[in-house]
Amino acid sequence: MMRRLVQGRSGATVIAALLALAGPARADREPEPLQVVRARAGGGAPRAPRAPATSSRTPASRPARDRDRRFETEREVQRDLEDALARDRRLAAFEIIPFVEGDEVTLLGAVPTRAARRAAGQLAAKVDGIARVTNRLVVRRPRDAAAQLADRVRRALAADPEVGGLDLRAQVAGRTVLLAGAVPSERDRRRATRIVARLSGVRVVVDELVLSRDAPQASR
Repeated sequence: MMRRLVQGRSGATVIAALLALAGPARADREPEPLQVVRARAGGGAPRAPRAPATSSRTPASRPARDRDRRFETEREVQRDLEDALARDRRLAAFEIIPFVEGDEVTLLGAVPTRAARRAAGQLAAKVDGIARVTNRLVVRRPRDAAAQLADRVRRALAADPEVGGLDLRAQVAGRTVLLAGAVPSERDRRRATRIVARLSGVRVVVDELVLSRDAPQASR
């Protein structure tokens, strides 16, 4: 049994009581260490030793960690959907803004046709991590869609390294593109019509290109 040495006004009385309870000391037993406890000034019971101080800082709560993980997951899903929209040639030219929350996505923006609106919703539904799609895309046809399509046709042909130097002309009526001009080879004819046919918004390509040896040779 550990003996306590109490110091204070009533220290002698307390020590005597403790020694009486402990009984005579045995010669073959080593004395137990003393623990010093100061008695209160008024003679009351001695104070218990203070508990070691503990830090008031607590680790991050589990809800906070779960919220951070969910935020990172939403960002990854949104990046995957944005990449898918950018790779889809039917939708890459349109301003579509996805907003991901949990496993749901809301599509915002404007597209020129109902088909493009439907295609965007179907594409979003195929992305991993998305369980529900709210399609709020607005179908808004531009006033001069034909002029915009003709400009896209000209820019696509001019940017091609094989037919970019040829004198080609495009006329647009609805989704039909009439392609005219002179090309030096059949290969150039096929390439020019294929470039136009792959553009979003083009349904029919009317080929009125003619073969001519006098046509300027595009750089190969």
